[in-house]
Amino acid sequence: MKEHIDYRIMMRNVKIGFTVLMSIMLLVSNLPAFVKANAAPGAIYYVAPWGSDANTGIEASPWRTIQHAAGVLRPGETVFVRGGIYKENITIKSFSDSGDYVTFQAYPGETPVISGAESRSSSLVQFYGASHVIFDGFELTEFRVADRSKYISAIKVVEGSSNLILQNNRIHNIANTDANGNANGIVVYGNSGTPIRNVTISNNYLHDLTLGSSEALTIVGNVDGFHVNRNVIERVNNIGIDVAGFYGTCSGNCVDQARNGVVAGNKVSYVDTIHNPAYRGHRAAAGIYVDGGTNTVIEGNEVFSSNYGIEIASERGGAAASMITVRNNYIHDNHMSGLIMGGSSSDNGGVRDSAILNNTFYRNNQLRTGDGEITFQHHVQNNVIVNNLVIAGKDTPFIFDNRSTSMNNILDNNLYFTENEASPSWRYGNVVYNSFDSYRQSANQDPNAKYADPMLRLLVDGRPELIAGSPAIDAGTQLYSQVGTSDLIASSRVIGQAIDIGAIEYAASTSESPITPPGEPELPTVPPREPELPTAPSEEPESSTPPLFIIDGLIEDWRQYASLATSDSNVKELKGAVIGETLYVLITGQLLKEKGQLYIRTEGADSFAVPFWSNQQANYLLENGILYRYAGSGKDWSWRQVKDYRNYEVALNHAAIEMAIPLTDLNVHDKRSIAVGYVWKDSKRDQLPLGGSMVAVSGAPDLPQPTQEATPTPSVGIHIDGRADDWKPFQALTAKADQSLAAYVTNDSEFLFIAIRTNGTPKKNQIYINTDNDSTSGYQSSRWKKSGIDDLIENGAMYRYQGDNKSWDFRKRSSLDNASYANSPGFIEMRVRLEELGIGPGGTIAIGVMLDDQKTLKLPEVEALVEYKITK
Repeated sequence: MKEHIDYRIMMRNVKIGFTVLMSIMLLVSNLPAFVKANAAPGAIYYVAPWGSDANTGIEASPWRTIQHAAGVLRPGETVFVRGGIYKENITIKSFSDSGDYVTFQAYPGETPVISGAESRSSSLVQFYGASHVIFDGFELTEFRVADRSKYISAIKVVEGSSNLILQNNRIHNIANTDANGNANGIVVYGNSGTPIRNVTISNNYLHDLTLGSSEALTIVGNVDGFHVNRNVIERVNNIGIDVAGFYGTCSGNCVDQARNGVVAGNKVSYVDTIHNPAYRGHRAAAGIYVDGGTNTVIEGNEVFSSNYGIEIASERGGAAASMITVRNNYIHDNHMSGLIMGGSSSDNGGVRDSAILNNTFYRNNQLRTGDGEITFQHHVQNNVIVNNLVIAGKDTPFIFDNRSTSMNNILDNNLYFTENEASPSWRYGNVVYNSFDSYRQSANQDPNAKYADPMLRLLVDGRPELIAGSPAIDAGTQLYSQVGTSDLIASSRVIGQAIDIGAIEYAASTSESPITPPGEPELPTVPPREPELPTAPSEEPESSTPPLFIIDGLIEDWRQYASLATSDSNVKELKGAVIGETLYVLITGQLLKEKGQLYIRTEGADSFAVPFWSNQQANYLLENGILYRYAGSGKDWSWRQVKDYRNYEVALNHAAIEMAIPLTDLNVHDKRSIAVGYVWKDSKRDQLPLGGSMVAVSGAPDLPQPTQEATPTPSVGIHIDGRADDWKPFQALTAKADQSLAAYVTNDSEFLFIAIRTNGTPKKNQIYINTDNDSTSGYQSSRWKKSGIDDLIENGAMYRYQGDNKSWDFRKRSSLDNASYANSPGFIEMRVRLEELGIGPGGTIAIGVMLDDQKTLKLPEVEALVEYKITK
C-alpha cells in the first residue's frame, strides 16, 4: 500500500447535543412498537448491535438492524446508528410526498460499519425507488467476491429514486477479483423509465477498491440531475468518477444518458489499472471520465498520480459525450495525458460541443509515453479549448492530435510553457510543430495564445497560483459563457480587467470570496423541514470558573450560557461568549450542514451592509467553516479569505455548529464591540436574531474572564516566512551526502521548529515523527526499519496514526496556519506546538523526511529515523 495521505477526507463524527433531543426521547421512551404508526414526524430512533428489532427503538431500547429501521421510519424521522459491525444487506424504499427527509445517521462520535463479510446480495445498501433520504456517516467495507457473474457495490441507487443525500461515508475494501468481474463503490443506476433525480454524493471517502471493469463512483443511464461534490477517491484500480450513457442501462421510452449534473471539488488520485487483470497490464483509467454523458459541468477538481487526468468520450459507436464543460480544474502529475478526448478507435464514439476552459495542466505524461498534455483521439468535433495553462515536461507535446476524424475545434488564449529546458512541441492535424510561431501560423489555432513562463508559486496545499507580473493575468477571453463565476478556490473568476488564464485567478490567495452571496443558493439545495425538537433550557452556572469549551458539536459546555436569540424555524438557537482571546459561538437547529453564514461586526472600518437586519454592518463572515474579511465599498459582495477553520476550530453537523474564532483573526482590540448574526440558506425566516439588530456577544455570564498569557516570542529567533536566513546559526540534523537535501530541527519552550532545504520544489512534503520513543508501536514504514511513526505532517496538515501498525490509517487533527507553515521554492519551514505532539523538555523524538514519495528524497538516508532531544 502506498505511503501517502493527500487530501484525505476525514470522516466527520456527527455529534448532536442530546439535551436538545430530551423532549422527544421522553415522548417516545414508553411507547410500544405497535404504536409506531402514530408517532409524530421528527421522532428519533436508535439502532445498536446489542438491540432487538422487537424493541421500541428508543435509545434505551434500540433496534438491532438498520433494515428494520428502514422498514418503519416515516418522512421527517431520524435513526441514529450506534458504532459496531452490522453484517446485513439494507434496502431503503422510503418515499416522501411531503418533502420531509428520512435520515440514517451515525450516532455522535461513533462509526457504524456495514460489513459485506456475510453478504447475501449484490449491494450492501440499495436505494430502491427511494425519495428524500439522507444517509450520513457510515463505513462500508469487507465485501469481496471472485465471481464474474456478480456485479457488486457498496451503495446502489435504482428504480427512479430521487432527492437523496449520500454524505460523509467511508467506502473501502470492496473487491471483485475475477478477471472479468465488476464492482462499484457507489453506483447510481438509472434503469427505469422514471429518471433518477436530484442525487447528491458529497464528502465521501472511497479508497482501496478492486473494481474489475467498473468504476469507484458511477452515474449511468437514466439519471437527470446529480451533484458529486468534495469526495476523495484514491488507490482504486479503475476509473474514479464516471458519468456514462448509451450502455442499455434502461430500455424502452427512456433517456439512456446521465445528464444535467455537476462534478465539483473532488480530489482523485492513484487511479491505476496496471495490476487490474481486466486490463492485462495496460494503464487505461482516468480520474474523471465522461463516457457518453451530456450537459455536465466538471469543475474545481484535482486529479493527480493517475493513468489519465480527465477523459471525455463515448465508447459506443455513433454516440458522443456532448455539452460537457471542463473548467477550473488542476490536473497534474498523471502517468499520461492530463486531458484525453474522443474514442480510442474510429469505431468508438467521440465528444462534441464541449468547452475546456481555464484549467491548469501541469507535468502530466510522467511516463513519457508520447501522449500530450491534451490528447485528441477519434471524433473530437466542435469543441472549444481556451484559457488553459499548459505546462509540459520532457518528451510531452502540449497538444497531440493525429486523427483525421477530429474537426471544427477552436483553441485560443492558452498559455504554454515547458519546464527544465524541455523542447516545446505541438502535434496538430498530424503535423509536428517544434516552435510556437510555426504552430500558430500553420495550424491556424491559438491566435491569441502565449508561450512564456507563467510565473507560479505553490499555495500551502500544493496548488499553483500566479504571482505579480505573470503573462497569464488578464490574458484570457470571456467570449464563452461557460467560464462560470468562480475559480478553483472559489474566488471570483474575474479580478482585474479581464479573466486570467489557468485555474486560479491572480490574487486569489488573498482575495478568496465565499462561494455564494446572499440570494444565490449553493448546491446541493435541500428543502428545510420544520424542527420538532425543543431548545435546551438555560441553567445557572454551576461554578465560578468558566467552562473549557471543547469544539465537538455537543452543547453540554453551553448549559450555563443564556441564549442570544431563539426561533421556531430551522435555526433554533444562537449562543456566544468571549472568553480570553477567543470568540465562541454555538448554533443549533436542523440540516445545518447546508449553507450557513455567521456575520460578525467588530470595530473595523470596512463594513458590509447586511440585508438581514436593520442598518447593520459586518466586517467578517464565517461561511461553512471559512472566515472572510470584507474588502468592498459597503454594498458590493467582496470578501477576502482569512482562514480555513474546517475540522479544527469549527465542528459542524446537522444539528449543531460550534466554533472558536481567535480574536487575533478578527483584529479585535475592544472585546465589547463584537456583535453577530446567523443566516441559514439566505432565508430571513431562518436567521437569528429574527429581526432588528445583530446581537452583542459578551464574556462568561457573571464570571470574570480569565486572562491568557501572550504567545511568547520564540527564543530561538525563528520566524516562519519561507526564508532560510533564521536558520543560518543551526546545523542540519540530517542531510544527504551531496547536501542537496537537508533537515533542521530546533525548539523553544512552546514550539518544535522544522525546516527542509532542497534543490527542487516538491509538491508533497512529509515529516514522520515517533513521539513515544517506542519503535514497535505506531506505523511501521517501509522507508525506515522500526520506525514506529505516531504523527505525520504533510503539506502543513497534521495527522495522528490510528491504525494497527501496518495499515496506512492516519487521521487529520489540524492544519497549520500561515504563521506556522511556509513553503517557498527550495525551502520549507514549520512550527508545531510541543503539547500537540505530547512531548516536553527533556523528551526525545525521532524524525524522518520524505519528499514526493521518492526514496531518493528521504532523510535520513540510513535505515533508522534520526533522534532529536527537546531542549529545556
